[in-house]
Order: sequence, then structure tokens, then C-alpha cells
Amino acid sequence: GAVPEGGPKALSTLWPGALAVISGLTSDKALHFNGTVCTVLEVQGDGKCLAELEGGQKATLPIGNLSLAEGGGLVPGIKAIISGLKKEEAQKYNGGEALLKGWSREYSKWVVKLPDGNTAPLPATNLRVAPAPPEAEAEEFPI
Repeated sequence: GAVPEGGPKALSTLWPGALAVISGLTSDKALHFNGTVCTVLEVQGDGKCLAELEGGQKATLPIGNLSLAEGGGLVPGIKAIISGLKKEEAQKYNGGEALLKGWSREYSKWVVKLPDGNTAPLPATNLRVAPAPPEAEAEEFPI
């Protein structure tokens, strides 16, 4: 797709349900979170974000220590690739595409339509934006 007006940084804001990479934390007990991916739960007005860390703990982090993760721009209406589902009955969906219906603040999960038509709540960490299909080559046909 085309680069948004204002360049790539125009899409750098975070929102609930997006995936972000943590960096620049300096306290001893937080250092090990640098380089990990978290789920943004809430963007607070004070320049901080409430996020769910790997392992499920929640933390309030400065927004400056978060950047949109690759494939983490999850928004309603797009397709995402499912990965990392561990429950036996859910593993069949790994590698498939899900349509994102909406973000559930109550459950801190995406409500998705699965390939078989079922709807289910999935953690953002099990979803990545599906690559866009290659644009069809324009062909010239003689009239």
C-alpha cells in the first residue's frame, strides 16, 4: 500500500488491541521486558499506556517506551494470521486467517471470525496482520 500522508510515522500511535514492542526500560525489575511484545489495553491521557505483558501481567508503561510491533496494527475489518494457539481443539486454526470483528475491552481480546465461520475471542498476541495480497497485474487486451 501507499505510505500514509506524513510518512510512516503517521501510523505510529497506539490503540487498544494493538501489539507493541517494549524498549528503553531501565529499572532492574523491568529490563527483561525490553524487546518483548505486549498488548495495548488502554492509552491514558498522561502519556502512558496500560499494557498486558508476556505472561499476562499488566503494567502501566510510558508511551515513549512502546512502538508498534511488526504485524501488530490490528484493527476491526482486517484479516489476521492466527498463531500460537495451544488448546488442542484450537490448534487447527494456527496458520489460518481470521477476520477481526472488534476489540473486547471486557475480555482484553479480539473477537474474530474464524475460517470455519465460528466467532471466538482471541488474544492479540495470537494474531498478526495478514500480508496484503499482491496487486493484480494490469493486462492490456486488444479491443
